[in-house]
Amino acid sequence: MPQNGTSRRTFLKAGTALTLLAAGGLSGLVRPARAETPCVSQTRALMGTFVTVSVAHESRNFAQDAVGRAFEHMQELIPVFNRFDTASPLSVLNDQRVLRGAPPELTQLLEQAREYHALTGGTFNPAVKPVLDLMAETARRNPDVPLNKEELRQRLALVDLDALRSNARSLVLERQGMGLTLDGLAKGRIVDAASETLRSLGAHDHLVDAGGDIRVSGGRTARRPWVVAVQNPKGGEYPDVIRLRDGAVATSGAYEVWFGDNRLAHHIVDPRTGRSPRTLSSATVRAASVAEADALSTALFVASPRQGLALIDSLPGVEALLLSAQGSRLASRGWDRLHS
Repeated sequence: MPQNGTSRRTFLKAGTALTLLAAGGLSGLVRPARAETPCVSQTRALMGTFVTVSVAHESRNFAQDAVGRAFEHMQELIPVFNRFDTASPLSVLNDQRVLRGAPPELTQLLEQAREYHALTGGTFNPAVKPVLDLMAETARRNPDVPLNKEELRQRLALVDLDALRSNARSLVLERQGMGLTLDGLAKGRIVDAASETLRSLGAHDHLVDAGGDIRVSGGRTARRPWVVAVQNPKGGEYPDVIRLRDGAVATSGAYEVWFGDNRLAHHIVDPRTGRSPRTLSSATVRAASVAEADALSTALFVASPRQGLALIDSLPGVEALLLSAQGSRLASRGWDRLHS
């Protein structure tokens, strides 16, 4: 397991200004409610982080019920994708290499993973689990020792998403020792599902924030959009604040989870080299869904800044902000439009 880790996404603060939410203030920022429209917010510990669901609605009872239903749906999906739960379908697939009767939620998310893998030229690759396992094993043996080159070469040979086969409701990993991680996609999909539940109930003005994986719809009021602040990896003032009425934001960064106290490796892996990228300190993506923002922010963190931003500029409705390890700021062509 990664050591000295924070929640996977703690780099975005969500809400409508700078007042801390309940539960330690780890999940977002909101303005005190005005008399216009009641806003019900509830925070729970889920998925290794704090998850906040906020619904703005004229009926407080309706909003409270909608928030509860959103949490129920998230709790139904979490056991499907958790690779650290030995009983989860994903863990069974990784352990036995065959999963019959695969839940449609898992099959669909793996198909999405294939699409993002192709879209990003392979910089997003959920088949990096063998390398992540090597990093964890090395840190347990001796955290001051870098990865063994021969062991790394052997694990990289297993990073092969094409060796995942699916038909009907069965999934097969064709190579002994390979494995999948949906850490860069599953939490976003679960947040998207919560947002979809809220919309289906008629709670059109809402925000779901899972430790910085953020999905919004509508606004805090008819006149006020939801506001998201991007934190500085090194502390201090926010590098940027954006306003959203519909869509999602997610950030990937080296600050999130480290293997060992010496910080030789972190949880984001370049699937081509098996090494943890060092060029950026964070990559933030605005997209239509959190799953898409998750996958693309991971890919951006791995790719060169020029290649990454070229990809983002080619995708309609997608924007990105990159913060380099040296502190410089690089943004996609339309990022500044998110300020209004």
